[in-house]
Amino acid sequence: MSLKLDHVNLNPNPPTAGNKLTIEAVGTLSQKLEKGAYVILQVSNVDLNCPVDEGKITITKDVDYQRRFLPEHTQSSPMHIPRMARSILSV
Repeated sequence: MSLKLDHVNLNPNPPTAGNKLTIEAVGTLSQKLEKGAYVILQVSNVDLNCPVDEGKITITKDVDYQRRFLPEHTQSSPMHIPRMARSILSV
């Protein structure tokens, strides 16, 4: 299972502390995510419900951008489908 990430949009870009930040990730899944599979994304819940067909996918999430996040230290963790025990994305 893999997700080829095409692009990530941030709005506003650059983010401003104390305001809403919209994160949009666009990519292509190589296989369908079956019912019962789920995605864990450290930092925020992506509100993704399975099944999700293979092909183009867009995930959009609004978060409250706080001062505790440092713009120069952007990091993320791999997304996993624990049921299949395979990593599908790392940014």
